Amino acid sequence: MITQTPQGVASRFGYGLGRVARFVLHDRNPVLRWVKRLALAAAVLYFSSDIFSVLASVAVLLLVFGGAFWLLSNSESSSSNKKTIDYGSGYGPQGYGYYKAGRRVDDDD
Repeated sequence: MITQTPQGVASRFGYGLGRVARFVLHDRNPVLRWVKRLALAAAVLYFSSDIFSVLASVAVLLLVFGGAFWLLSNSESSSSNKKTIDYGSGYGPQGYGYYKAGRRVDDDD
C-alpha cells in the first residue's frame, strides 16, 4: 500500500518559488538584501515589458475605435437631416393652408 503520493508539478513549482523568495527577501546583510530585491524587480520588469506594451496597444486601439464610433454616431449626416420648408405661420406641413379643429383652412376660402 502506498502511503504517500508522488509530488506534483504545482507542489514542486511552489516549493521553488518559496526558495527564491526566501533567497531574495531574507539576508543578514541589508545592502545585499536590497541589491537582490532590485535585481529581482529589474528582471520582472524586463520580462513583463512585452505584456505592458500589449496592454497599452489594446487600450489605444479601444480609444481610437471608440472615438471613431462615437463621432460617427453623433455626427449629423446630410441624409439624416430632413429639410423642412418654411412656408410661414399660416401654412401647415402639407403646404398651402393648415388644419384647424380637424378642418382644412385655406386663405382662399
